[in-house]
Amino acid sequence: MRKTAFLSFDWDYEITSLFYKGMEEYLSTQRDVQLVIFNAFAAYDSYEPEQGSFEVFSLCDIDQYDGFIIQGNRLWPPDMRQAFADAIRAEDKPIVSISYELDGTCYVGTDNYVAMRGLVERVLTDHHCTKAAYVNGLATSLEAQDRARGFKDACAALGVTDARFYQASWQMEEGIKAAHEMLERPDDLPEVVFCCNDLLAVGIQRTMAEYGVRVPDDVMVTGFDNREIVGTVTPRVASVDRDYATTGRTAMQTLIRLMDGEQLTHVASPVRYVLTRSCGYLDAPEESEAVSMAHMQTTYQALTHFFRLFRRFQPAVLEASSLEQILSEGEHFLRDIGCSHVYVSINDDYLKYDATRTAATYGTTSTLRVRCDTEVKISSEEEQDYKRFVTKGLLPADEPMDAQVYMVFPLRYDMNCIGTLVTEGVSPILQYGFITIILKLLSSAIENMRKKEVLRNLNLRLDNLYVHDQLTGLFNRFGLQRFGGLAYDHLLRDFALAVFIFVDIDSMKQINDVYGHEIGDLAIRDTADIIQRSMRNENAFAMRYGGDEFLLICRYNIIPKIEGELEHHKRTNSRPYDLGLSMGAYEVRASDHRSMEEAIELADERMYQVKRKRKGLK
Repeated sequence: MRKTAFLSFDWDYEITSLFYKGMEEYLSTQRDVQLVIFNAFAAYDSYEPEQGSFEVFSLCDIDQYDGFIIQGNRLWPPDMRQAFADAIRAEDKPIVSISYELDGTCYVGTDNYVAMRGLVERVLTDHHCTKAAYVNGLATSLEAQDRARGFKDACAALGVTDARFYQASWQMEEGIKAAHEMLERPDDLPEVVFCCNDLLAVGIQRTMAEYGVRVPDDVMVTGFDNREIVGTVTPRVASVDRDYATTGRTAMQTLIRLMDGEQLTHVASPVRYVLTRSCGYLDAPEESEAVSMAHMQTTYQALTHFFRLFRRFQPAVLEASSLEQILSEGEHFLRDIGCSHVYVSINDDYLKYDATRTAATYGTTSTLRVRCDTEVKISSEEEQDYKRFVTKGLLPADEPMDAQVYMVFPLRYDMNCIGTLVTEGVSPILQYGFITIILKLLSSAIENMRKKEVLRNLNLRLDNLYVHDQLTGLFNRFGLQRFGGLAYDHLLRDFALAVFIFVDIDSMKQINDVYGHEIGDLAIRDTADIIQRSMRNENAFAMRYGGDEFLLICRYNIIPKIEGELEHHKRTNSRPYDLGLSMGAYEVRASDHRSMEEAIELADERMYQVKRKRKGLK
C-alpha cells in the first residue's frame, strides 16, 4: 500500500473537513493508497500560532511516506512550511500544496485573484455600478492580498474611480465594524460591497438591515467561499463557491499522478459564482429560509449530541484522582466521537520530567494507554495493556495500521507535548471544532494531574530528607543533591559562568582540643554567618560540605567579600580563638561542559593548595 501524509493547519474546521471529505471520496476508488492526516490546530481568535503548535508535524517521518500534501494558512509561517517542503524535496518525493503556493510543489486550489476579479467585473458590469467598496481579510494573508488585488484591478479596468477599501480580518465582527464606518455617511453609501469572505458579508448585511438599509435595494453585498452561513440571512448572500471537497479530491488525485511520474506544477480548482438577490440578481431562486433551517437543524443536532456527552465527560475527568482514571474516563467518551478505533498515547518524556523541565518535543518512545472501538468492552484499569513503541510509528507494531485513513492530533498543554490522539477515519464532529474541546480538556486534566503528582512527590522528598544543616542553616549534602545541580545549571544558562569556592576553617582540631567542641561549633557557626553575609544579594548556593568545610556555587568569585566579612567579624566579636579561613576557587564556563562533581573536586584541590601554602608546606 502506498502511504501519503497530509499536514493540515487551519482554524476553520468546516473548510478542512470538506478537504478531508473530498480526499476520502477519492480514496474510496484507490484501495492501494493510505492517507495519514497530521492536524495541528490553529486558534480562531488568534493571529499568532500558539507555542508548540507545529510539534505534531515532527511525527511525520518523511521516510515512511511516498507523497505529501501541505495545507496551511498565514499562521503557519511560510519559511517553516517551505523548510518542510524542502526537506521532502531533498528525498525526491512529490508534494502538493493547498491554499498557499510553495516553491517546488504542485499547487492545487483557487486562483483567488481571477475569482475575485471575475466576480467584481460581472456585478459592476451587469448593474452599471459607479461606487463600490471592498472589505478585505487579514492583511498578511496571501489569499486576502490576491482578492484585494482582483477587486482593485477590476475597478481600474472598468473605470470605477469611487472604489473604497476597508481593511479588516476574517471575523464577522470586522464586517459589522466596516458597516458602521460606511453608515457614518448614510447619504453616500456604496452601491455594492464586495467582501473577502462570507463572514464579513453576513456581518455587513445584518448591520445594514439593523439600520434600515435594504439589501439589495439600497446596497448590494457579496461574499466569498459560499459557506453555510450565507444562508442564515435574507436575502441569501451572493458568493464564490470554491467547492473545498473538490479541491481535496483534486489534491489527492494530483498527488497520485505525481507519484506515478507526471510533471505538474499548478492545478486550478474551478469556482462557481452563486449570484443571488443580495447582489441584485432578482430572478435568482430564494433559498435562504430552507438553507438556514437545514443549517440550524444540523448544527443543533450536533451540538445536542456533543454536549450531552460532554456533560458526563467533563466532571468525570476533572474529578479524577489519577492519570489512569482520567484516561479510563476518556476511553468511555472517545468511543462516541464517530470513529471505529481511537488510540491515546502518552509521550514517555512528558511523564519523565518534573516541574522544573518541560517536554517541549516528542521523545523517541511513547506508550499506548487507551485503545477503544465501538465493539470492544471497556477494560478495567487492571486489564490495561500498556505498550511502548517508537513515537514516529504512531502506534505499536502489533496494532496494524491497515485502515485507509488515520488522523493524528496533538495532546499538548502550553509547551508540553503530552502525547497524541489517533483516530481511524475522520470524526464527524471535527467540522464543528468539538475535537479541539476534547483535546484541550483531556490535556488540561492530564497536566493538572501531573503537577499535583510532582508537588506530592516534592513534598514527600522534603519531608523525608533534611536538606539543611541543623548547626549552620546552610544546605547539607541532601541540599546539594536537590538544589546544587539546579543552581549550577541556572548560573551556566543565565551567566555562562559558575564559580565553585571551597572554604576550610584553619586549625579546627586545635580549637576543639583547646576550647572544646562547643567553641568549635561556635567557630563553624561564625564561618557560616560570614558566608551568608558575603552572599547577601548574590545569586549563590552555599552548603556545609562536612565538618569544617563549606562549598559555595556563585556567579563570580566572592572570596574578597568573604575576606572582608571575616575581618569585620574579628573586629566586632570577641572570641578566644583567631578564626582563619583557607579558600580556593575554580571557574567553570558553559563551554567547558564540566560536571558539578568535577568542579567540586577542582575547587577542593585549589583550597588545599592555599592551605599548604599558608602552612609553608611544599
